[in-house]
Amino acid sequence: MAMRALGRRSGAVLEGLADAFAAPAEPLPRPATTAMRVDAQRWLAATPVGQRLAVRGALVALELAGRLLRPRVGFAGRSRAARLTLLDRLGRIAPPVDAAIDALGRMAVLAYWSDATVQHALGRVDGSPVATGTTTTGAPR
Repeated sequence: MAMRALGRRSGAVLEGLADAFAAPAEPLPRPATTAMRVDAQRWLAATPVGQRLAVRGALVALELAGRLLRPRVGFAGRSRAARLTLLDRLGRIAPPVDAAIDALGRMAVLAYWSDATVQHALGRVDGSPVATGTTTTGAPR
């Protein structure tokens, strides 16, 4: 039986990272309402087991770090501002911790921006801009 690349908790943390780093605003969907978790699951399933375990372990560690400060909330249940504050505090521990947070954040942002729902909200279909006569501002192109 194959190990799932992301569990429920680590998937929620990944969505929280995407929300914190990508900071989507209307009309863009919240990360939890997209299929970004499924896409990230697919990517991780294709990686070596050791790498998959490291990513999943780091995501769970973020959740647990949040619970040390607020036992009933954790990382994923915090507001965007509270998640960013926690990430900043954790990043100051040591350069490797900061690098791991940066890598996880980039993975989350990539999973979010590449989601079909997000791309559609940006006016893109099949990776091409939709001719609507208007442009979407504030989103990476």
